[in-house]
Amino acid sequence: MRTLETMSHRRLALFALLLWAPCLIWAQGDGREGRASGSVLSARGLPIADARVRLEAADGFGGAVSAVTGGDGRWSRGDLAPRVWSVSIEADGYRQARGSVEITSGGSATLEVVLEADPDVAVQEWLRQGNILLESGVPGAAQAFYEQAISVVFGPQVAPIHKALARAHFLQDRVDEAVQALQMALLTDPSDTEARTLVRGVLSGAGREAEAVEWLRVLDQEGLAAAARRAFGTEVPEFDLSESPTGRFRAALRPGPHSDIDRLLTRIGSWEELGVEEGSSWTTEGESFEVYVPEGGSEAEPYGIFVWVSPTARGSVTDREMIPLLDAERMIWIGANQAGNPRPRGDRIRLALDAAAALEGAYPIDSSRVYVGGYSGGGRTASTLALHYPEVFTGGVYFMGVDFYRNIAVPDQPGKLWGAVLKPPSEEARQLIRDRSRFVFITGTYDFNRAQTHAYRDEYLGDGLGSSIVIEIPDVGHYYGFRAAELETALKSLDGAADL
Repeated sequence: MRTLETMSHRRLALFALLLWAPCLIWAQGDGREGRASGSVLSARGLPIADARVRLEAADGFGGAVSAVTGGDGRWSRGDLAPRVWSVSIEADGYRQARGSVEITSGGSATLEVVLEADPDVAVQEWLRQGNILLESGVPGAAQAFYEQAISVVFGPQVAPIHKALARAHFLQDRVDEAVQALQMALLTDPSDTEARTLVRGVLSGAGREAEAVEWLRVLDQEGLAAAARRAFGTEVPEFDLSESPTGRFRAALRPGPHSDIDRLLTRIGSWEELGVEEGSSWTTEGESFEVYVPEGGSEAEPYGIFVWVSPTARGSVTDREMIPLLDAERMIWIGANQAGNPRPRGDRIRLALDAAAALEGAYPIDSSRVYVGGYSGGGRTASTLALHYPEVFTGGVYFMGVDFYRNIAVPDQPGKLWGAVLKPPSEEARQLIRDRSRFVFITGTYDFNRAQTHAYRDEYLGDGLGSSIVIEIPDVGHYYGFRAAELETALKSLDGAADL
C-alpha cells in the first residue's frame, strides 16, 4: 500500500462569514476624499496579519486601491473618492470575504471582518501531517489526521484518503478496519482499481480471499447499496411494541393522535408547505422504525425518548458508542427508515410524531424528557417539530441544520436573506416553550450551515424561545456525522445537567 501524496482540490460549499457593521460617519462636503479602515480577525477573534484588502469602485469608473493588514490585523486607506466601493479581503489559509461600503464626501467608514478558515488548506495540512507520521512509523497518530480530513471532504476525492487510512489501520494489525476503509474508498469510487487490488490482497493475506471476491461481485452486480449493506449493515430482529421489547430492534407503528392532518395544517401550513398531495390520507403501512430500548425502565425510573430524524434512509443509532450512553441515560432511541431528505416534509413530521406517541403507549415515559433531533435536513425538520409541538417535545437538537420562521439577513451577502421556512409558533406554543423547552444547536468550523446556525440561535434568544446552547465542533465540516460525544453533551444540556 502506498502513501497518499496528493488529493484533488474541490471547493466545499461553505460560507466565508463576513461579519461587518459599517459605522458610517456622514459628513457634509464638496467631493472631498474619505477614509475606510478596519480590522480582520479569525473566527477565534485573533488578528490576521498580511491580509490583502482590495477596494474597487462599484460603478467601475473609480479604479481600485489596496491595503495590507499589520500585525494587529488593522488596515486603513485615506484616499477614497465618495462613492460605493466593493470590498474583498483575502488571507492565506482563509476563505475570501466580500462586501461593500459607502464613502461619503469627507466621511469615514469602519469595517470589522471575520474570516473563515479555508478547508482546502486545512485538509492539505492534515494530509501532509498524516503522511509524515505514517512514514515515520506512527500509524495511530496518522490515522487521526486522515479521519479528520475525511470529516470535511466528500465526493470522489475522499477515496484516496480512505486508502491512506486503510494503510494506517493495516500497520496497526487492524485488518477488518483496513478492509472497511478500502470498501469505503470503492463505495465512493467503484472504478478505483488500486483499492480493488488492495481489498483482495489484504483479505488474501488473512486467508479470506473468497470474502473479497464475493464482496466485489456484489459491488459490481448488485450495486452500491447492496455492497454497503454487506460491508456495514447489521441485521436486527423485528418486534411489536406492544410486547415492550428491549435492546435493538425494528418495529412497525400505527398512526398516533399527534399526526392528525387538521393539527398539521393549523400548525405547519398548507398541503403545499407539507409537500404532500392535497386530501391524501396518512398511513404507516409499510413504514419501519429502528429502535433501541435500554433494560430496566420502570414507573419509578421511566425512560426518556430521543426521536431521530435522519437525512438518510436509515433511522438507527449513528454511532455504536451511543449504546452505553443510552443505557446510562435510560433514553430510548427511535428513528424512521426511508424518511431521509427526499421524503416530503409532512411525511417526516408525521413519522416523528407517530414514533413519540407509540413509545409513550408501550413504555413508562418521563414526559419531560421527550426530545427530537436531526442531522442536516433532519435537523431542519426537528426544528419544525420542537417549535410547533412543544406539548410533545420538550427539547430539540439541531445538528448541522435548522430552520426559522422569519427572514434573516445573510451576514456575508448584503441584500440577501435566509427565507422563513416555518410559520411562527402560536402564543400558546411560545408560552409552553418558554416554560420548559431547551434547544441545542450544533455546527462545525467548516459546516456550510455554520453562519446560519449561529444566526438562528441568536434569534431564538432574542425571541425568548426557551433555553439554548450552541456547540461548535472545531475543525470539522458538515459531513462529520452525529456521534456519541455530541449526543452526550446534548442530552446533558436538555436534561439540565449542563448550563444552557
